[in-house]
Amino acid sequence: DPSRVRSRAFDHLGLARAYLAVGELESAAAAGTTALELIGRLSSIRVRDRLHELLKETSPHADAPVIAELRDRILDRLAA
Repeated sequence: DPSRVRSRAFDHLGLARAYLAVGELESAAAAGTTALELIGRLSSIRVRDRLHELLKETSPHADAPVIAELRDRILDRLAA
């Protein structure tokens, strides 16, 4: 359902944050990437806020290549 895209993106962002909390970096990156794909060009303030939160929470793992790539994708999306 196209009207639920934002809700599904929020679900994946929450999942990415949960995976980060338990150190599952690959799964966190996969969930974050799925969220970014769902978000597309969605320009919701709440989505941007959640992306900022995820970016902040990935900071401790920024040296891990999979998280560095996710952070780059998030930064690109926030800059758009």
